[in-house]
Amino acid sequence: MRLSAAIQDYLIEIEVRKYTPKTIKGYRTNLGLFLRYCEENARVNKLEDLTPAIVRQFAKYMVDRGRKGTYVNGLLKSIKSFIQYCYDEDMGGFNTKHNFKWCKEERPVIIAFKPDHVRAMLNDCSGGDYMAVRDRAVLTMLFETGIRCWELCCMRPEDIHEDFIVIANGKGHKQRVVPITAILYKA
Repeated sequence: MRLSAAIQDYLIEIEVRKYTPKTIKGYRTNLGLFLRYCEENARVNKLEDLTPAIVRQFAKYMVDRGRKGTYVNGLLKSIKSFIQYCYDEDMGGFNTKHNFKWCKEERPVIIAFKPDHVRAMLNDCSGGDYMAVRDRAVLTMLFETGIRCWELCCMRPEDIHEDFIVIANGKGHKQRVVPITAILYKA
């Protein structure tokens, strides 16, 4: 079976599985990049000719072009899922559960705000007018709870209770509860 036809079958399969449009677009882009590499660099256009070595060569090709490990692993995730689908459906490919290698990822260093920076941001919203009070409350909410901006934007009045807040639209569609501190309550 042609590699391009197998990719089209897989994209239809993930649509049927109700993947989000954004996820489907990402898989289409990632698999298109892999298909181009296979056809142009590895001279492979049949699914039966796909081997773990070709996938590793693709990963090396991407790293050699300056791509970070997290990006390459995102590509490999799409490729692994596609190849496993082909293997499970007896279309070709190989079992990725046993012999699939990932790239080493650099650990990101998140630099938190220093107390002086937090004070400066809050002082920039000093005053009693509506905008200053609102901005100060938003910043306090973000600092005190650690919620994401999108979670704050999606918050509804019924999510806020006397001593806690329900975050309904969290990362990964997970719901969680965040306590309201005295400082947040005042803000």
